[in-house]
Amino acid sequence: MSAQAPHRRTLGWIGTAALAMGGSNQSLFLVGALFVGQGTIHGQGSAAVPLLIAGVMLSWAALPGWTELVLLSPNRVGGIAAACTEAFRPYSSLLSALVGCCYWWGWVPTCGLTALLSASALHFWLLPAIPITWLAIAIIGVFLVINLCGVEWAARVAIPIAAVSVTLSFLAAFVPVVTGHVDWHLATTFHLTTPFEGWFGGFTSLMAGLYLVGFAAPAFEAAACHVGETIDPRRNVPRAMFAGAAMAGVYFIVLPVVLLGVIGPAALGRDLATELGPTFAPLFGSLAKAMAVGFMVFNMFHGTLQPLAGASRTLSQLADDGVFPRFLGLRWKNDVPWAATIVTAAAGIGFLLIGDRIWLIAAANFTYLIAICLPSVAVWLLRRDAPERERLYRAPRGTIALGLGATVCWAIAAIFGFEQFGLVTVILGLLFAYSGAALYAWRKLEDRQSGRVAGIFRSLQLRLTLAMVVILTCDGAGYFLAIQSVPAGELSRATALQDIFVLVALLTIGVGLVLPGLIAHAATRDLKSANERLRHETEALEQEIAERALVEERLVHGAFHDALTGLANRALFMDRFKQMIARAERRHDHLSAVLFLDLDRFKLVNDSLGHLVGDQLLVCVADRLRKCLRKSDTLARLGGDEFIFLLDGLSSRIDASAFAERILAALAPAFHIQDHEIFASASIGIAITRTGFDAPEDVLRDADIAMYRAKYLGKARYVVFAPELLEQAVGLLQLETDLKGALDRHEFVVFYQPIVSLAAGDLLGFEALVRWQHPKRGLLAPGLFIPAAEESGAIFELGAQVLGEATRQGRIWRDTFGTARPLTMSVNVSARQFSDSRLVAVISKALADSGLSADDLCVEITESAIMANAETAAATLTELRAMGVDVQLDDFGTGYSSLGYLQRLPVDTLKIDRSFISAAGSGVGNPEIVRTVTSLAQSLSMKTTAEGIETLEQLEQLRSLGCTNGQGYYFSRPVNAADARGLIAAWPQEQRRSA
Repeated sequence: MSAQAPHRRTLGWIGTAALAMGGSNQSLFLVGALFVGQGTIHGQGSAAVPLLIAGVMLSWAALPGWTELVLLSPNRVGGIAAACTEAFRPYSSLLSALVGCCYWWGWVPTCGLTALLSASALHFWLLPAIPITWLAIAIIGVFLVINLCGVEWAARVAIPIAAVSVTLSFLAAFVPVVTGHVDWHLATTFHLTTPFEGWFGGFTSLMAGLYLVGFAAPAFEAAACHVGETIDPRRNVPRAMFAGAAMAGVYFIVLPVVLLGVIGPAALGRDLATELGPTFAPLFGSLAKAMAVGFMVFNMFHGTLQPLAGASRTLSQLADDGVFPRFLGLRWKNDVPWAATIVTAAAGIGFLLIGDRIWLIAAANFTYLIAICLPSVAVWLLRRDAPERERLYRAPRGTIALGLGATVCWAIAAIFGFEQFGLVTVILGLLFAYSGAALYAWRKLEDRQSGRVAGIFRSLQLRLTLAMVVILTCDGAGYFLAIQSVPAGELSRATALQDIFVLVALLTIGVGLVLPGLIAHAATRDLKSANERLRHETEALEQEIAERALVEERLVHGAFHDALTGLANRALFMDRFKQMIARAERRHDHLSAVLFLDLDRFKLVNDSLGHLVGDQLLVCVADRLRKCLRKSDTLARLGGDEFIFLLDGLSSRIDASAFAERILAALAPAFHIQDHEIFASASIGIAITRTGFDAPEDVLRDADIAMYRAKYLGKARYVVFAPELLEQAVGLLQLETDLKGALDRHEFVVFYQPIVSLAAGDLLGFEALVRWQHPKRGLLAPGLFIPAAEESGAIFELGAQVLGEATRQGRIWRDTFGTARPLTMSVNVSARQFSDSRLVAVISKALADSGLSADDLCVEITESAIMANAETAAATLTELRAMGVDVQLDDFGTGYSSLGYLQRLPVDTLKIDRSFISAAGSGVGNPEIVRTVTSLAQSLSMKTTAEGIETLEQLEQLRSLGCTNGQGYYFSRPVNAADARGLIAAWPQEQRRSA
């Protein structure tokens, strides 16, 4: 295709339609030849009128298909002939050259002959001193200059010419009708002139007339020559083409009928410039003859202007397409194809020098019929071969078939009418048509010289072309011999022989041009089909191999990688661990480490937010952990929320600790998952191996034990394994085993520590604290078994037992001391208990079983348990408050509370952790923190309870800081139920004194 710059879009539909009118008004110089003929060439008489009507109707049938064809390539110029290139390229590029050349030859005589006719009228009426020929050449020169200025200038000139032409044509058509000067009987009476008697003579005459009409009837297609130069071609090109077709209806249907009824058939066969006066006389009187001359002059101007604008662009576009010689595609900066335009003007001048001859028009008409027949075939081919191609305009259903029907009619007219114009016409028409092959050969020689093609001299196309020339020569010789043997009086037989000669000539051209392309296309199609099948089979085989390899790769990957996070799994981790040990066998100073990581409170996330959120959290955690890796390290997921690192080639133990700190820092920022803000810390166990000969399973065990120690110490930290941790782990395992039996044997007892009003010294209630009366180890504090209970899940049953016992004891004290001594019972709820959806039901059942009022029960929940999922926690706390249960936030200040959440949580009391109260001396350890917490509680209408009060000085200081309540050894250690009863009974005398 062309490498030229795109065309400048400057034409509107009116300018394009005005240029196209240069073909519609050609009926004015055809009508004389059709009526009376010229010399030995017979006319058709008044039967020319229905022939004109039939001709324009054939062109209308082809119009929708032509419009679709040219808009398939909206950036091209050159009209319907140049648009055939895409359709014919798979069959024969030479066929494209033939169509384009035929189209150009069809327009070139029009340029010269219309200039000659307009010059004749101007010479007769205005410029008698200037010879007609020179005047005609001057007219062509003027329009050549206009076209060289640019197509927009040609359109500017064409629009006023078209305006005058259209106005005068409408006046010529309708003024006689309005004034009653039309003899309708004469206008509708048709007589056919025949060259000889009989039906064959009539048929021959009709075909000759229809053949000649074909030269001008479809000429409105000239609007398609400027598609690439038209603004918004989708809209404006169809407008211009259909507007041109409508004007063709005026020139080929309305005008001939009216003129036949006004001036008669004899006058129509003479010079219309001198005969059309009566049509204008009713309106213009004495100026009628001048109007008739103007009518002819302006219409003929159109016929001179259009070929220079349209046909020249056919040559230019086909040169860009690699079909015609390169020089024809040369353009100036203003986008004018100057070389093709000058060649067209020169050819037009050459034709006008030959003179106004019907045989010349007929020879050009042969090429033009080829140029308008094949586009209908092209649009049908593209509908068949490229149905998915984008179409800016789609011809209505059935109109493609109508276009093919018009093609058949024009082909029949050519076969049976062409030869009526003489042997010279036939030979010249064939030479015109086949000159496209010479131009095509010229371009291929240029391409060969530039190295773009290998050559054409051994091609099948060339061989068949040479054979075609031989057959045409034999056909012509046979024609002469046949004509010589026909008696002079048997004109019908001579005509039949001439028809046979034309038919053989057309078939020969078709075979020479089309058959090689068809053979090549069929062979190429079969080869492509075979290659396509082979390609599909190869691709299918390659795809099957790739799929099997992918399956194997996935199987291998699945066997050694975690499906959720894509990290290495246990199997791959152990393999790399063993490889590391093998590499370190000869290096006794080799230092490596295994880091066992377990997310803190991950089960809480799964239980409260669902497993989908939990899985997404694991993926996000894995992404952050990857960023901590070095190239030599391995990260694996063992399952659940457990991850493990293998650090190879450490320089010291400090490297492992620093790596653990980097992991903790990476996990510190919140994770945002499905509109949830989740904080995920981790407990990390570190096992360091120096020799490189330790068993991997033992190292993993040590790291696991260290990780559990980190959890026991408060989570969100790391612990380096030491041998004593193994002993503790064994003890912890035994402890978990003992826990189950202890629950069944009710070995857990509840102790009670009083909660006191700091201002008044009143006993407000007790906090229930569980102890384990172990049969071998004695009384165990909660810190020794609560972590094991939470880890094993025994915390739920243990919590229910403690809650039931505490509420029962609270009801006993209420019944014993009455409502005058209201005492609250505070019960701790662990993080796992709080995440259990059954918590509210368990508390409700304990209250119902014991009979204790909900107002007398306080539930203590740690700050970290709430902040693990603040939204769910708020809902649970709200439900407890609705029951009447008092809610206390335990260990306040040790977690990561959000003040925004705190003010929305239904909390009654903030319990200040003992770490802020106790100190090396006797005073409060962090008075500023205590003051801040008490001020915050007062602003939120909450109470405060200080834990761990041990001295009178702490008590006095907490009073001054505004703390509401307190508990600690200063008031009493945790005691059993019996001792607690004694405290209640004795409290007013003892404690108030001391307080």
